[in-house]
Amino acid sequence: MINQREAFNKVLEAIARIRLLDHVIIIGSWAEYLYETVYFPGYIANLRTMDIDLLIPNINKVPKVELITALEEHDFAVKQDTLTGTTKFFHIEGLLEVEFLVRELGRGKTEPYDVKPLGIRVEGLRFLDIVKDNVMDITYNGLALRVPTPQAYILHKLLIYPYRKEKREKDMRSVEQILETIVSSEEEKSKLSLIFNGLSRSEKNTILKVCKENAIEVFW
Repeated sequence: MINQREAFNKVLEAIARIRLLDHVIIIGSWAEYLYETVYFPGYIANLRTMDIDLLIPNINKVPKVELITALEEHDFAVKQDTLTGTTKFFHIEGLLEVEFLVRELGRGKTEPYDVKPLGIRVEGLRFLDIVKDNVMDITYNGLALRVPTPQAYILHKLLIYPYRKEKREKDMRSVEQILETIVSSEEEKSKLSLIFNGLSRSEKNTILKVCKENAIEVFW
C-alpha cells in the first residue's frame, strides 16, 4: 500500500507521461508541500488535505491527450460530481482527490466548462489571476512543475478568505506559516510587496481587511 505523498507522485508521473504538466499549475495545498521540498529550507508544510487542485490557465491551448486513461492506469477512478457536473478523480484507496480548475471569466456561468481535449468538465473559479500571473518553475523528482510563487499563494488565500467559511482556519495557518518564512528574507519580502502593489484597489482592500481581522502584521 502506498502513502499519500507517493500517490501524489503517481499523479504527477501520469500527467507528465501525457505531456500535460506544462499546461497546469499546482495551486492547492500541495503547492505548500513543494515549497517545503524544493524551495524554502526549514519550512514545514501545513499539509492536511486530500485535494490536488490543478489550474488550467488557458483551456484553448490544452493538447488533446488521454487524461482519464492515464490516471486510471495509476489507480484513480473518474467520477462525475452529481451536484456540480464536474469531473473528479479519486484514488481507489481513498488517498487523494484530483480536480482540474479554470478561471471564471466575464459574468461567469452556472454550468461547468468543457475541456474537450481532456474529456472532462471543470469548475470555473474567480480570483485565480493572481496565481496564474505569478508562477515559478521548479524541479521535483526530475519533473518540471509550475506552482504559484509563495507570495502569490498567500495573497490568494487572503483574497478568497471571506468566501471560504469551511476552510478559513486551515487557510490562515498556511498564510501565517508561509508569511513567517517570507519576511525572514528581504528578497522574498520585496517580491510580496511587488505583487500586492500590482493588485486592484478592491483586492488590496479585501486583503488588508482580512489581515486586520486576523491580527496579521502587514509587511507590504
